[in-house]
Amino acid sequence: MEEAHPINILKAEHEIILDNLKTLEKAVKRIKLNKSLDQLNEELKRLEPIAKLLLEAESHHQRGEKALFLRLEELGVTGPPNVMRIEREDLRARKKALKKILDERGTLDPSYVVKRVRELGNYIVSVLGDHIYKENNIIYPLALRIIPENEWGKIREEFDAIGYCCFTPKARAQAEHHHH
Repeated sequence: MEEAHPINILKAEHEIILDNLKTLEKAVKRIKLNKSLDQLNEELKRLEPIAKLLLEAESHHQRGEKALFLRLEELGVTGPPNVMRIEREDLRARKKALKKILDERGTLDPSYVVKRVRELGNYIVSVLGDHIYKENNIIYPLALRIIPENEWGKIREEFDAIGYCCFTPKARAQAEHHHH
């Protein structure tokens, strides 16, 4: 299976998201109230690029949902895509909340910020990590088993049409290349 294959693109993006979750987990552990405000602000600043990247993963989720999951549902697999969709909506709300609290932290009570950032951060690390695990180990192998070989090209075109994350490895260049 070549790397331009839709499943390989999704998995490569997962690697990057998982790296960021590791960084998020470490950063959240360091956020404690017994630090000076300056120190706390430094720690919170480290979370900004991660919160941004997690929100930019939206096109990854859109592609999974619109191109891959819809096809699975047409083939009669409805349970797993449905569970994933619910988790995703839930995660999307929490990723937005994390970004918002980081953006507005200057106007908020530090103890509230610490409490919320830790709650949201830990939740995202555990639920998104689990979500990715289920996709890599259950949904993708299933998709490869039941989606006919000759349909992946069309799914790839749908991926190109939806677009890629700013961090998608190689795929974007290939997509540009693909269309000329």
